[in-house]
Amino acid sequence: MEAKNKYYMPQFCPAFWDWLHMANNQQKVFSIDKVREELQKGSDPLAKWAECHNKEFFLPYKPEVELALVMLSEWVNSPPLAYKREAIDVFLQSADLFLIAYAITYGHVVVTHEQPSDTRKKVKIPNVCEAMNVEWTTTFKMLLNEKACFVLEDL
Repeated sequence: MEAKNKYYMPQFCPAFWDWLHMANNQQKVFSIDKVREELQKGSDPLAKWAECHNKEFFLPYKPEVELALVMLSEWVNSPPLAYKREAIDVFLQSADLFLIAYAITYGHVVVTHEQPSDTRKKVKIPNVCEAMNVEWTTTFKMLLNEKACFVLEDL
């Protein structure tokens, strides 16, 4: 969502969204149905984009991730972490939980704009990934690694 709200608004950078579609066709990039559900709660261009990308982009829930979901729930509730109750509740109800569970289960890399933080007010994706030994990267690094290039055509 941060990509849509800040760096790659569909109104001025449709190439980013086209690239995601292309990379998905090459089986390099995908997301999960829980993310799609969160996106579709809105009525903006990203909700419409998610509507057009079904099972090929947003993978359906698989029971194999349940063990990872339990591990993540236990980890976020462990006393040494001391996350605020509200932060834990938000995380346990978020698509982030399922996204990381998929990465744990299938060895995927998680892509996020978030950065690690010592805050206890929000459970950050990179913190969870590092604790669970899940590889993560930023959107910018992913685009560089994949050699994405968004150029203007001659006007």
